[in-house]
Amino acid sequence: MQKLHKSAGSLIIKIMNKISDQDEQTTAVRTNSLGWWVNAAAVQVNRLMKQALENLGLTQGQFAILMTLLENDDIPQTAIAKRVDMPDYAITRNLDVLEAKGLLARHNDLQSRRSFRIRLTEAGRALQPSFFAIVEQVNSAFMQPLTPAEGDQLKGLLMKLLKNT
Repeated sequence: MQKLHKSAGSLIIKIMNKISDQDEQTTAVRTNSLGWWVNAAAVQVNRLMKQALENLGLTQGQFAILMTLLENDDIPQTAIAKRVDMPDYAITRNLDVLEAKGLLARHNDLQSRRSFRIRLTEAGRALQPSFFAIVEQVNSAFMQPLTPAEGDQLKGLLMKLLKNT
C-alpha cells in the first residue's frame, strides 16, 4: 500500500511539473507574441480615449466618424464605413446619434438615389480643436514612459509595419 502511495505521489509530482512547464511555455509564447503586445497597447489607448471622449458625450466610433469627416467632408456613407472599418448597421446607428446631436447632416447623393452623403454641421466642425487636444492628451499619457525620440521611433515602426499589410 505504501508503494502505491509513493507511485501515486510521484505521478502527481510529474503531472504538476508538466503543467508548470506548460504554464511557463504558454507565458513565454504570450510574452513573445507581437499580436499580444500590440493588442495590449491598443486596449490601453482605447481606455484612455474612451475616458477623454466621455466629456464630449461621444463614443470612439462617433469620434472616428467625425474625424473622417473633418478630413474629407461631404462623402458617401459607404466611404465612411470603409474608412473606419465599421459595419453598415453600426454606421447608420452612429450617424443617427450624431445627426440628432446636430453634429452632421445627411443629404441625397445626386449620383446614387439609394445613397446619402454626409457632411459636418458648424457644430460638428467646431469640435475640431477639442479633438486635436484629446488626441494630444491621449498620446502624451500613453507615450509618457518613452522619450520623444522613442515615441517617434515607435510611431515610425508601426507605420512601416502597417504600410506593408
